[in-house]
Amino acid sequence: MLKHRHPVVMALLIQILTIVVVGSFIVAQSAIALSLFEWSLVQGFLGGLVSYAMRMPVWWIPIHLAFIPLAITTLALNISSTWFMGFFLCLFVRITSVVYRLKKKFLNFSYGVILLIPV
Repeated sequence: MLKHRHPVVMALLIQILTIVVVGSFIVAQSAIALSLFEWSLVQGFLGGLVSYAMRMPVWWIPIHLAFIPLAITTLALNISSTWFMGFFLCLFVRITSVVYRLKKKFLNFSYGVILLIPV
């Protein structure tokens, strides 16, 4: 039944679940004194384990492992969101140019194959 769910929705639910579990563990105990970054590492590890147990595609595991720790790091270092917008804009331009070149190459190839076929 869970395989029919959209992977992004499953990833969001896993992140929410692990944040709630780690948050409730932090509130319930006072013996372990970890920093916010260390707790975020625990949450990332737990998120990676849950995504592995839910048999999500393999690329989701490192995303779960790194998402909250990287979010905490960017907040702690006060990194501007403009850097992320620029990064994703460059990534978008790169991916679309590769897709365009592949489509152009494929279309030229298929047109050449059509010309070689005798009618």
